[in-house]
Amino acid sequence: MTGPTGHPDRTSPLAPSLASLRWRIRLWLIADRAAAILGIAVATCIATGLLDYLIRMPRPMRMTLWVVGVLFAIGAVRRYFLPAARFRPSLTDLALRVEQTPAGREAGLRDLLATGLEFQDATSGEPAYLRSQITASAAGLLKQLSPGAVLRPVGGAKRGLSVLLFAVVALAAIVSIAPVMTLLGAKRTLLPWTDAQWPSRTALLDATEENAHAINAALPMRVILTRTNKAPGQTRITLKYRTIEGETSSQTQTAVMTPQGAKHEQEFHGEVYERLIDPRSLASGSDATDRKLEYWFETTDSRTEPAVIRLVEPPAIVRARATVTPPAYAKAGAALEKGFVAGAVDLSPTKLETQSIAPVLQGSAVELDVRLNKAIPLPGSPSETRAFAEKLLPGAPIPADLMIVRQEGGVRLAWTAQEAMRFGLVLEDEFGIKSADPLSLALIVAPDKAPSVAVLEPAQDETVLPSAVID
Repeated sequence: MTGPTGHPDRTSPLAPSLASLRWRIRLWLIADRAAAILGIAVATCIATGLLDYLIRMPRPMRMTLWVVGVLFAIGAVRRYFLPAARFRPSLTDLALRVEQTPAGREAGLRDLLATGLEFQDATSGEPAYLRSQITASAAGLLKQLSPGAVLRPVGGAKRGLSVLLFAVVALAAIVSIAPVMTLLGAKRTLLPWTDAQWPSRTALLDATEENAHAINAALPMRVILTRTNKAPGQTRITLKYRTIEGETSSQTQTAVMTPQGAKHEQEFHGEVYERLIDPRSLASGSDATDRKLEYWFETTDSRTEPAVIRLVEPPAIVRARATVTPPAYAKAGAALEKGFVAGAVDLSPTKLETQSIAPVLQGSAVELDVRLNKAIPLPGSPSETRAFAEKLLPGAPIPADLMIVRQEGGVRLAWTAQEAMRFGLVLEDEFGIKSADPLSLALIVAPDKAPSVAVLEPAQDETVLPSAVID
């Protein structure tokens, strides 16, 4: 008999055996495909984690690989796993397939299994005893056939399980050797959007101890490599830097640091790397006063925090003038007649040689007016004046009555000339940056001679009587 759909009746002896075989083949296929996909996924994650450990892939790259991996996994499930899960051929088709397998041929099922399935419910044609004998023979031979024997030509479930076993063994070995690193690698591979980081093979210490620097002077950049896995001098360290002027910034530039040898101190131990850069070449040419240099150091797996150095114009003298006022008892005209300096003397702020103001009559009042390119901090109280003067006039004797007064665009120094002075006028701004070319001056002081008496008339000695009267 046949069912409503025209297929053989499932209650016949041969049909349940084929249905059971189909169900077991389906399980074998599901196990094979699932194990293969899972094993390949584990192996791919291991390979990706090892590659990430070697080259320290950035987050965008890991995110890209994660997306590609998910797409491949979805494609593998749709192409390989779902067809296995949906495996349900008709019993006649299954019988024909089984007959063609080497196991089916060896079992004697060729041209017998499908025939037996058709004869089991046939009511006409061949004699009933012949149909019954063929059906019973096919059912008996089918019971001796295992699903593994039918699937063996394509590997059965052993191929997928072998791939999974190999991947699991490799993963177990890695976990036993470095469990913490394995956890980090899994987190970076499977959750690439997190902040998981490999322990760095290198460590850097920023040794550029400057908060401000003159823009017209070479800037020494310095970093100390405190940990590395390479031979001395073989670690590549790059300097990344850019200028910031107000709200705009330049393109980031890169320079390779140069090794300077090992350094041993109580605070740290490591290799010193240095590089000189020219801040002037980074400037845009604008008159911006808020100009900064942002920089950081990098290796393949380590980076210092960005730091900022303010780039400023060093203080400089734009114009200088000295005014000498002789003492009150010595009129200016008389002083000039005697060769003493009196009045204003213009000085060249760009002249490198020492400029002399000589001779200056002792006791003269000297005023030195200096116009600057920028304001500099001045002492706020008399007690600070001497300390400031020692920096401003290094190496020169500080006059006791020295006065330092701020004026528009510069500063005025006033004192009484009592002794000779030679000094370089060293300016220093609020950042501690000093003028590049100090104004060198020499003040030559000539002492005023003691008064003496000379008889002008008569021009020679005269002999007179004791009673003479001298008018």
